[in-house]
Amino acid sequence: KNNITMMRAVNNFTQLRAVNIEGTKAKRTKEFAKQDADVYVMNYEKANFDFEILSKRIEGKRVFFVFDEVQKILIHKNGKPNLAGQGIKKLIEIASAQPQMTIWPMSATVINADPERYFYLYAQAPGKHPLKNISTYRKRFTERVERRKMPWGALEVKYIWDNAKLEEVRHIVAPLTHTVRKTDPGVRE
Repeated sequence: KNNITMMRAVNNFTQLRAVNIEGTKAKRTKEFAKQDADVYVMNYEKANFDFEILSKRIEGKRVFFVFDEVQKILIHKNGKPNLAGQGIKKLIEIASAQPQMTIWPMSATVINADPERYFYLYAQAPGKHPLKNISTYRKRFTERVERRKMPWGALEVKYIWDNAKLEEVRHIVAPLTHTVRKTDPGVRE
């Protein structure tokens, strides 16, 4: 429902041609083959499932990615993104071959959910990471670290984040972001 609404908004209010390609892999492949568009509105997991098609579509073009609910693609296990995140990372690398490539992260908060997702978001941006590296980030913004040995021998590490310190993150990344709040006029409407 949201994809259709977004596609209609782009078609109604811009001169860009937007399409929403859904269905099975076979159906999506046929749809991609029969129509080209300026804007593809799709769910994040298609970066993994339709990577070959999407990579050919964006190669040599200026690309603008917009991700809603970005934490879904920034979920990391053992320092590695999920499959959708891996596909998106590769697509961003293809797009970054173009001159003047930029990423504009938009977020309301760094505290809700997993604060490490904010670190991983900036790992996608070209150039020097504003939050240094993951070890420095954890050391600076956690209150403490809890370690627990599991019965099967694995070590579980849990970071207890310092919410007051996390407020500093927005100031560090401010030159690279555009902050959006759901209560802002225009966004709310």
